[in-house]
Amino acid sequence: MSNYRGIEGARAWLAWIVVFTHLVALTGVSQVAPLLGRIQLAGDWAVQLFVIISGFVISHLLLARREPYLTYITRRAFRLFPAYLVALLLAIAVLPATVAAFDALPWHDATQILHFKAQSAQLHDGLASLHVLLHALMLHGAVPNTLLPESEYMFLTPAWSVSLEWQFYLVAPVLLAMLVRERLQIVVLLLAAMSYAAYRLGLFGQFYLPSFLPGAIGYFLVGMGTRLAVDKLPALQRYPTALVSGCLILALSSGALVPIAAWVALMSYALLDARAFDQPDSATRWLRRLLDSPLAVGAGMRSYSVYILHWVVISLMMCLATIDALDATPWQQFGLMATGTVLLTIIGAEVLYRWVEMPAIAFGKRFTRKRAPLTQAPQCAEGSIAVAIRSPH
Repeated sequence: MSNYRGIEGARAWLAWIVVFTHLVALTGVSQVAPLLGRIQLAGDWAVQLFVIISGFVISHLLLARREPYLTYITRRAFRLFPAYLVALLLAIAVLPATVAAFDALPWHDATQILHFKAQSAQLHDGLASLHVLLHALMLHGAVPNTLLPESEYMFLTPAWSVSLEWQFYLVAPVLLAMLVRERLQIVVLLLAAMSYAAYRLGLFGQFYLPSFLPGAIGYFLVGMGTRLAVDKLPALQRYPTALVSGCLILALSSGALVPIAAWVALMSYALLDARAFDQPDSATRWLRRLLDSPLAVGAGMRSYSVYILHWVVISLMMCLATIDALDATPWQQFGLMATGTVLLTIIGAEVLYRWVEMPAIAFGKRFTRKRAPLTQAPQCAEGSIAVAIRSPH
């Protein structure tokens, strides 16, 4: 499979931004270091950029493979579910201890403790089975809090966006089939606008996060639209530093535009002609190191495992850091949690990637190949910007 330069490395950075922002949120360290609290928005922007990337890459896969729907969705299921279910089981196992440990942290965030206590109440109210069922189907993000409190946050908080991805995967072939027809593009845009308006007005119920597809449909469509347009765009001879910088500065005036500006920056790098790397300018050299180095690409390949597992690791480190026998100061607790989270997430993600994620993906390929051989992807024209990459989480 082919896709586009820089995306794999970008996933690595985005996943670790989310890890850091969750670490700050759960430890409550921003209460004594306000600057850290300000950068927590970066976690939201990272997830939104993940969503744009997903729209782009899934569209690319659908256009290239042209496989039957059942084959497509089966392979997507083997891509998402196995690693997710492992992390979910671990999160369920540590939830009671996590609630107790979080309450013992010296700087715990009041909003976070309310969520943890609400989740604990759900378990005692006999709703655990319903939560587990919805999580097992990966549809928990589509259920509003007015119907099932804490559905988005329950057990494994970052999994709200994985549920969102799964909802998108289910309908992406239909959306793309409409978008490739010019007469139906306006229909898609109108439906998206209407569903988003209904979401914002609360007609679907109350959601704390955009875990229901109508709440994030715009970002998915940005990625899909980019993929449909990218083949018509010329390769860039040099990185448009001034244009990208201007977009990023303007985007800071509205947080919702930051992921769009970051996407422009990433796609500008992806559109660079191969000759631009013969004598690269400073921006191109730095972006190549950040996004296409072996370390960045390797980390990007493990980004789903990092993303889905880090919450469990933070929870475990929270339990360890609050043991009375340690007699640790608040800053020592934070240092222990931060160091342990990074190290154990790297180790745990490697294990999950090698022994769960990759074998499941390989099995999904073998399983679907027996039933419906894939159509060969179209060959890239000479000088194409397409290069090796993997499918998104």
